[in-house]
Amino acid sequence: MGGRSSGGWRFDAKEKVDDRLALDIRQLHRKNLLKPGNQFIWSWYAGCERTASIQVRVQNARILLSYVFRLNSESRKLDYWINISRTECNYGGNRPWFLCPICGKRVAMLYLVGPYFRCRHCGDLTYESRSLSQVERLARKARKIRKRLGASPDFLQPIRFCPSGMQEKTFQRLRAKELPIERQRSRVKFPPFRNNSFF
Repeated sequence: MGGRSSGGWRFDAKEKVDDRLALDIRQLHRKNLLKPGNQFIWSWYAGCERTASIQVRVQNARILLSYVFRLNSESRKLDYWINISRTECNYGGNRPWFLCPICGKRVAMLYLVGPYFRCRHCGDLTYESRSLSQVERLARKARKIRKRLGASPDFLQPIRFCPSGMQEKTFQRLRAKELPIERQRSRVKFPPFRNNSFF
């Protein structure tokens, strides 16, 4: 009662995955980059500006990451292997996974935490949505649907028209899904402020 997470409030000191460089094996697979013997540069961008890059070399069941890690005025060259596992798909083919170099868990994403890439759990990272209040989560969910409907994120603006290229049946289904979320969001009240709720 009256604790840090009571009443729907969340105070999460964990860093978010969005704040870290992420390496997604699904992207590498879609771009057909995981062929044995392949070498390439993988880069991250903020707008049009490149913010970071690493060199990747592919072997049969692993990739070699090579990059320079900078911390304050010190630079350190790193080279280490990340193992890859594959699972069979129901309709043929296979799906690749990274094996986290820290815990060995099979994951699709690795994040740069400190000098090394690791899974979300080993990096002690959380998702942005987990630190949102109930009202914020509902608003985010409704805005995602409104975006698909080509509507304004402003809830005061009504959704009047079906976007071009979308079937009327799909439009009505998404509209029926968004309305209850918006009603629920408008009914949720913020908890009363208590002076002792932060201690």
